[in-house]
Amino acid sequence: MGLMICSMALLRGNPFTRTLALMGARTILSRAHGRAGGHDNVRERTADCGSTILPVARESAWHRGVSNVGPITPGPWQGRKCIGNSLLIGPDGSEVARGPYGEKAEALLLREVSAS
Repeated sequence: MGLMICSMALLRGNPFTRTLALMGARTILSRAHGRAGGHDNVRERTADCGSTILPVARESAWHRGVSNVGPITPGPWQGRKCIGNSLLIGPDGSEVARGPYGEKAEALLLREVSAS
């Protein structure tokens, strides 16, 4: 299993994804992002898990892009909104599951995946 944060997926050539797969990762987990306070999810649906996971969803590994939902209240990220839209991509690059999008779009997605 490999673990990366969403910004790792944005590097040219996808070196982190490729390296994790070459090291034997059959599943790659990626934490997605929150949006700055004041972001309007309806008018400005420009960033979601797919924008960082889909470009690297290859290398014959399962990719799970996960994002929580709702406002962040404590700490340095206070005021950001988590927008859901978690995503599961199969080893062939196909979208297997996608969670709902939005600050209040809570959902639990369960999918069985193969170990090969």
